[in-house]
Amino acid sequence: MNKKVGALSMAFTFAGCLLGAGYVSGNELWQYFGSYGDKAIVGIALALVLIGAVCYASLVIAEKSGCETMDEILIRWDIPWLHAFVKVLFSLIYAIITVVMLAGLSALFQQMLGVNKYIASLIAVVPVICCVYFGITGMLTVFDFAIPVLVIAAVCICGFRIANFGPANITYPPVEANPLLGNWFSSAINYATLNILGAFGIIAPVGRLLTKKSSGLGGIALGFIFLMAVAAGILIALFTSPASVETDLPMLDMAGTMSPVIGVIYAILLFLAMFGNSVATLVAVLEQMKGHTPLLDRHRLIFMCILGVICYLISLTGFSNLVGTVYPILGYIGIAATLLILEHLIYCLRR
Repeated sequence: MNKKVGALSMAFTFAGCLLGAGYVSGNELWQYFGSYGDKAIVGIALALVLIGAVCYASLVIAEKSGCETMDEILIRWDIPWLHAFVKVLFSLIYAIITVVMLAGLSALFQQMLGVNKYIASLIAVVPVICCVYFGITGMLTVFDFAIPVLVIAAVCICGFRIANFGPANITYPPVEANPLLGNWFSSAINYATLNILGAFGIIAPVGRLLTKKSSGLGGIALGFIFLMAVAAGILIALFTSPASVETDLPMLDMAGTMSPVIGVIYAILLFLAMFGNSVATLVAVLEQMKGHTPLLDRHRLIFMCILGVICYLISLTGFSNLVGTVYPILGYIGIAATLLILEHLIYCLRR
C-alpha cells in the first residue's frame, strides 16, 4: 500500500535523488566545480535551483495532464515509436546510473571491509534489489531514514573540518577544468541537466501521493536547502585538503585524515547515499515499465532476480573515471529532456 507524502518526505526524496556516490564523496562536486574557485558555490547553487524548478514543473505537468511516466511527461504528442524510444533510452540511463552507484558501493566495501570485489558487489546488490521490490514505498522508507542522518552528519563533519583549519587555510588549488564541461556556468547547466535526467522520473510518480499540492513546492524548496548545505560544506572542506581531491572518494580520504572514527562515520554516510540513490534509480526504471509490460508486473520477483544478477555482473567493472566521462555526456542528453519538459509545461499552462 502506497504511503502519503508530505512536504518533509518530498524534501527527503528530492535530496535523495542527488545525494549519491559522486555528491557525498565529493568526487562529482569537485569534478564539476572544484576548478572554479570562489565561483564553485555560485555554480552549485544555480544548478540546484534549475533542478528544483524542472522537477516542480514535472509535478505540475503530472497534476494537470494526468501523466506520470517519463515518456508521457517528456513527449506530449501521440507518437508511439517516439514514446517507445524514450522508454528504452531512459531505462538504459537509469540502469547506468544504478550500476555506477553499485560500483561505488562495491569500492566502499572493498576499502573499508577488505573483501574482494565479488563479495563486495554481492553485499551491495542484494539489499538494493530487496528494497526496490517494494517499489515507491520501499524507496520512500529508505529516504525518510537515510537523508536526515546524511545531511546532519555531513554538515557537522564538514563544519568541524572548516572550524579546525579556519578560513586562512582555504585555498583554490590549480585544477584543470574538465574539457567536456567548459566554464563554471556551462558546468552548472550540465550538472543541472544531468541530475534532471535522474530526478524528474522519480519525483513525478511520487507527486500522486502528495497530501496536498503545496507539499510539492515546499518539499523541493526544503530539499534545496538540504542539498545546498551539504554541497557548500563539502566544497569548502575540500578547499582545505588539496591532497584528498586526488583520490576517488575525496571526502572519505579527508575524513580519515581527521580521525579513524570520523572516517568510519563518513563511510557509513557514503553507504546511505549510494544505497538510497541506487534504490531510487531502479524504482524509476520499474515505474517506467509499470502498466506497459504486464508480463513483468505479473512476474516481478523473477524479473528483480534477473535484474539483480545483471547489475551484479556489470558493477564488477569498477567505479573509476565514470563520473568524469559518462556523467557529462548524460548531462548533454539532459538538455534535450529539460527543453521538452518546459515545452510540455507551457502547453499545460496555456490549456
